[in-house]
Amino acid sequence: MSIQSVVSARTTGTTATSASADTSTARSGTSTASSSTTALSRTVPVSLQQTGTRVQTQLSATQSLISGLGQLKSRMAELQSGAQSLGQLPASASSTDLKAALNRMISSVNAGLASAKATAAAASGSDAAGPRRVVADLSRATMGTGTGTSTGTGTATGSSNLSGTALQDALRRLGVKAAADGSLSLDNSKLDAALASDRSGALSTLGNWGHQVAQLAGNELASGGHIAAPLDSLGQRASELKLQQNALAALAKRYGLTG
Repeated sequence: MSIQSVVSARTTGTTATSASADTSTARSGTSTASSSTTALSRTVPVSLQQTGTRVQTQLSATQSLISGLGQLKSRMAELQSGAQSLGQLPASASSTDLKAALNRMISSVNAGLASAKATAAAASGSDAAGPRRVVADLSRATMGTGTGTSTGTGTATGSSNLSGTALQDALRRLGVKAAADGSLSLDNSKLDAALASDRSGALSTLGNWGHQVAQLAGNELASGGHIAAPLDSLGQRASELKLQQNALAALAKRYGLTG
């Protein structure tokens, strides 16, 4: 049973008991002690209830953020896997296999971006910093947009990374376009035309892009990254709040507010 419910259930009885004690003490002539006891009996339950409510609110918010970051972690792992698959496609890959890998990566980008935005929106202050950086890094690595300092995307073998407007232009020529919210979609007719015109060039561009995004996802997931570090911090905060709840429960028991 939570401290709040225990205190609510017990406050009336505690006050009644205190009133009875006041009467007895007054009869014995110790009115000053009676007054102190009455004040304490009224103050302690209210104080415990208020503190218990605050701690529970903070714990619930912290656990919600942990859940959101956990989902974001899963989405970024899926993106890393999808990007690696695209980056490792052989030159002999069929158009069907290429489109399947590209669509998988685009879906993973969109899921990761949506998860990062939702997590950032649910957080406040410094708690929102990690997921906001993930949004910025994803936007920059997937369509050359976004702001902030890059986490680093590495360099694909045999080619320099694409970035900024060069990345946007290259992907647009292959049919990959971004909506106003940053989500990606694929124009199959443009991709077909690009493959017909310069298949090896198209495969090279998509392969390098896949390597870049896979590296970024790995950096976000790494220890000290924009997901792992906030998760560690929030986990510690949740543990501390649970310790506070235990301490409040002990106080409630001390003042006879449990049963």
